[in-house]
Amino acid sequence: MQDIEILKAGLFTTIQDHGRKNTAHFALPQSGAMDMVAAEKGNLLVDNPLTHPVIECTLLAPSLLFHKASYMALTGADMDWKINGSSVDRYKTIKINAGDILSGKASRNGCRAYIAIHGKFHIQEHYGSCATYVNAKIGGLEGRTFVKGDNLQVSRTDPPPPIIQLSIADHYSAIKKIYFDKGPEWNLLTDRGQENFNTKAFTLSAASNRMGARLLDNPIEIMEGKEMSSVPVFPGIIQIPHAGDPIVILQDGQTTGGYPRIGIISRKELDRFNQILPNTQFHFVMKD
Repeated sequence: MQDIEILKAGLFTTIQDHGRKNTAHFALPQSGAMDMVAAEKGNLLVDNPLTHPVIECTLLAPSLLFHKASYMALTGADMDWKINGSSVDRYKTIKINAGDILSGKASRNGCRAYIAIHGKFHIQEHYGSCATYVNAKIGGLEGRTFVKGDNLQVSRTDPPPPIIQLSIADHYSAIKKIYFDKGPEWNLLTDRGQENFNTKAFTLSAASNRMGARLLDNPIEIMEGKEMSSVPVFPGIIQIPHAGDPIVILQDGQTTGGYPRIGIISRKELDRFNQILPNTQFHFVMKD
């Protein structure tokens, strides 16, 4: 019998965990949660190991029907979550009864929310992870996003988790600065390119996805005649294509690329970056 039934799929809902390690030589990205801090806090609240899979929701919430009693936690973006039509708190351990329905709306603060369930999903691992990577159709539910009618099974453990409430410090709408370090090819930017990157605002394109974030409204100049061979890249690398609009490699991004790597966003800072809503402006700030 199913434990959790998907009534509405949401926009891009998947199973994610800490991702895959040491798979770049297979040209396989690490995948995993786009906001690892929020995902880990969810697992903490339901007394799971921090590496357990969680449900990642993007921009538009799914609706879930619980066929068995359980415990869950909601972290990350504010999607106006409700149980049976009544509002519920994020960052709190929540007891679920059989027949309860969790629902939400479009995100109003942040881009990605997480649903952590007490216990472990019955999901096959691929290369040591349950993380969904849709391009290779591995992980999660048959390597794809949720669809209406999907079912999830969860192995629960005893004792039940204690009821915990965490303070909500994640005011994602206030993120206006993203800190970065110089990348290996920073010096391939012209003087004006370096100045514009450090001083002018970028807009996060609505065409961004789990592979990469496209940045608009501030094209960056590269020195002419500077060609590169393909080099390793990883989540957090900022590349500059010939057209000048930067691309940030994200969790499902390629493992090699031929564009200048002019900046690197740290793992912790990338969690913040991945919560910026599309069409929002922000500035890059170089670390000292």
